[in-house]
Amino acid sequence: MGEVGARGDQVITQIFPLRYENPNNLVAVLRPLISANNTINANPGSNALVITDYADNLQRIAKIIAALDLPAN
Repeated sequence: MGEVGARGDQVITQIFPLRYENPNNLVAVLRPLISANNTINANPGSNALVITDYADNLQRIAKIIAALDLPAN
């Protein structure tokens, strides 16, 4: 996952590839964190999340995804 290089108040779309977690499982966890009128979608074929939101919020969400996308114990 790369760094978001946009202003914090700019709405952007970012793809978050997942290594371990099913994207459908993370949609339910992350949807409440997405700003109103913005979107989160699972792409099971590429095992990724596609999120459109404010750049500042995407930085926070990237940290959450990194903390959740871990191998099963």
